[in-house]
Formats: sequence, structure tokens, C-alpha cells
Amino acid sequence: MTTPDARRAAALHLHDALVKTRGEEWLRFQGSSMAPTLCEGDLLSVRHVAAGELAFGDIVVFEGAEASVVHRLLCAPRLRAPLLTKGDNAWRLDQPFAPDRLVGKVCTVRIDLEHGWWRWVSRAIALVSLLEAGALWFAVDVRRRWYPEGVLRLGVERRLVRMLSRGRRLVIDALLRTVPHVEAR
Repeated sequence: MTTPDARRAAALHLHDALVKTRGEEWLRFQGSSMAPTLCEGDLLSVRHVAAGELAFGDIVVFEGAEASVVHRLLCAPRLRAPLLTKGDNAWRLDQPFAPDRLVGKVCTVRIDLEHGWWRWVSRAIALVSLLEAGALWFAVDVRRRWYPEGVLRLGVERRLVRMLSRGRRLVIDALLRTVPHVEAR
């Protein structure tokens, strides 16, 4: 297992290599935050791009606290505004980050993500993730405002999170099945 310092150094090395060459760099995906779109061990081609070149639904790589993070962009970037991302398999939004922490954009995962159906599937998955995060925030906010004394138990929130996660996974699986050359995992 690598240490946080080693992962941070590797992330900085990747960022420096991309900035110097302005080209593409290959890396191996680790984790489950982007399942079922990305699986452990998938090879990703990351191209350095400016924040202004990104679009809603793109999969981006940015420098996290301990390592590089691969998540989906949930908002179109504006001038000097923080970028908002979320993993497809996560139920919370990531902390917004400054565009200078952007490493690049994932453009290839065994197939081309920039053309054809993938562009629309990526946007649909981002929309589903954004709706899920909004619904969860709304439910928690309603519970805290209207039932501050704990009339509703936390079990209600847990059931809501499970229900939203199940719905998100069903929608994402259905969207991924619409792309003919993606095998089921």
C-alpha cells in the first residue's frame, strides 16, 4: 500500500508531465467511486485541458488532498469559478476545487469518450447524479428545518439514501447498456 505522500508525489508528477507535454498521459483507475462507468484497473487516457474547454458531464482528474481524483464534472466551468464534481457511485458532492487543481480530462477508456453516444450518456449520468445530490440535500434540509427535535429518525434518511442509490445505479446501468460496444461488467 502506498503512503499519502507517495500518492501526492505521483499526482504532482502526473500533473507536471501533462503541463510540460500538453499531451496525453495514461493512468490506471483505482477505487469504486465511478462504478459502473469505470472499474478498478481500467486504463484512462488523460489529456491536459484548460477549465474553459470542459463541458457538463466530462470525466475529469484533479488533485485531491492525498491523491488524484477521477470524478464527473457537474457544472459548466465559468471564469475563475470553482469546479463541482461527484463520483457516479458516490452520494455526496465533492468539495468544489479551484481550476488550478485540474489535472486533465479523461478522453479514452478503452473507447473514445468524446464522440458518439458517450457524450450524451456522460451528460445524462451527470444529470442523474446532480438530481440525486439535490434530492438528498432537500430531504436532509426538510428534516432539519421542520423536525428539529428528532421526530424523524435517522433511519428515514438512510432509507432515502439507499433508495436514491438504487435508482441511480438502475439509471446508469440502463444508460450504459444503450452504448452497443460496452460490455456488461
